[in-house]
Amino acid sequence: IKVSNGSRVMVKRSTLSNNTNAGLLVEGPGGGGRASIDDSSIVSNGTGIIRLPGGQVRLSNNDIAHNTTAKTGSGLFSFGNNRLSSNGADGDAFIAETQQ
Repeated sequence: IKVSNGSRVMVKRSTLSNNTNAGLLVEGPGGGGRASIDDSSIVSNGTGIIRLPGGQVRLSNNDIAHNTTAKTGSGLFSFGNNRLSSNGADGDAFIAETQQ
């Protein structure tokens, strides 16, 4: 899934898999794209999630597995309940987001 500048996307209960580049690519700057991914699988991609500067990604209750790299780009927000396993590298750290 490619989220272009100015786009707002919500993905729920989906599988993003078998992409040579990225399962999810969120573009920036200038009103960058915003993506919220919930209860989904991001598996077997070159990179599971790529967040470019200016984009925003929020993740909750996802399985991120079997990617060459799990995630890249600072500014990846997580509600703390995502599972990373069997990736070649985990990549950049998550930023903790609070649940209400």
